[in-house]
Amino acid sequence: MIKLITYIFTFSAVSMAAWYILDAYMQVLRRGLKGQDPGADKKSSLLFKTLLGVIVNASRRVRFISVWMDKNRKRYDELLVHAGLSKKLTCDEFLALKELVPIVLFIIFFFVVEFRGILPYVIIMGFGFLLPDLWLKDCIKTFHNRIIRAMPDALDTLALVVSAGVDLGGAIDTYVKGNKGDLLAEEFLRVKHEMDLGVPRPVALEAMANRLGCDTFSDFISTVIQSEKMGTSLSETLQSQAAIVRMRRFNMAEELGQRAPVKMLAPLLLLIMPNVFIIIFAPIVLKAIYKM
Repeated sequence: MIKLITYIFTFSAVSMAAWYILDAYMQVLRRGLKGQDPGADKKSSLLFKTLLGVIVNASRRVRFISVWMDKNRKRYDELLVHAGLSKKLTCDEFLALKELVPIVLFIIFFFVVEFRGILPYVIIMGFGFLLPDLWLKDCIKTFHNRIIRAMPDALDTLALVVSAGVDLGGAIDTYVKGNKGDLLAEEFLRVKHEMDLGVPRPVALEAMANRLGCDTFSDFISTVIQSEKMGTSLSETLQSQAAIVRMRRFNMAEELGQRAPVKMLAPLLLLIMPNVFIIIFAPIVLKAIYKM
């Protein structure tokens, strides 16, 4: 029983450490790309990028791994874009990460915990293979939440500029100039560049919605395009969409608040309650043992 508890805690600790390392690495890269720490990108990622590059080059020489990478490249390219990680991590590097994590977990558990048989190691390596996918899914969810939080202010700005008599292209230009470095401003800047190259505005906006992969933003783009086709007031459409998105953001905050007690239940039962029971019942048990 004690060994089982030790295995569970070791597995949880190693998994949480791997998750934390991945998240911390991406936060450092994000700061480097934003210019908050110009040397962060080179200093923190050189060794990691080199390691992933070695794994990618080695994987390309193994036929079945190379076929697997080619088969999954398009899907993970889209997922990395939806997670906002396309500038930080290439598809091949992510697939190399899926190869690296199981090996690292196997080495750790092989030397730290002695399992009987090969099945536990197979399960651990299978979990390690899926861990980057779980992390990427969490990154996509976080990225979409950032978009939803930024949308109301962006739509209010666009609505204010459009109501002043400027067309949507000019409103996007004004928003980009006043919000440099913002998440949506960077995407709108790309839309502006595409429009300058002759891409029709509806096509550029739809491409932006496809890149972000956020349902809320896709609904907004569809409404704007439909409003332009029908000839309705664009400023009123933007204001109504801002109100809708603000309500969704409020509902999302309420939902997160309701989930907090449920998320606190696991650490409460696993970490706090055992200590409380030990403090309360340990003296009673010790007294009973000494009296016997």
